[in-house]
Amino acid sequence: MQKYEYVIAMVAMGVFTYLMRALPFVLMQRSRLLSRLNSGRFAIMGPALLVSTTTVVLYSGLGATTSWQEVGAYVLAVLILIGVLKAAKNTGLAMLVGMVAYGFLMWLV
Repeated sequence: MQKYEYVIAMVAMGVFTYLMRALPFVLMQRSRLLSRLNSGRFAIMGPALLVSTTTVVLYSGLGATTSWQEVGAYVLAVLILIGVLKAAKNTGLAMLVGMVAYGFLMWLV
């Protein structure tokens, strides 16, 4: 696989992942029945799902790393994700930027 194909694949995966995760939030805002799930105990489910998915991906990915450059890419992507989360206070945006940062950093390695 050529480097540009890798970049195209990463961008496509990032866009599709973001859309799959953002679509439930959009539907909840437009539907009365689904909007009830966005209050009370269920309000934390969206961000919790994103954080748990990230944790699983990071844990499994770091276990399979073969070089310090890959570990550095993971660490930098997480730091960028945390920075965007603190600045924008938007979990979805932070996840998207973190995925793009990780893909770009892995492309550089």
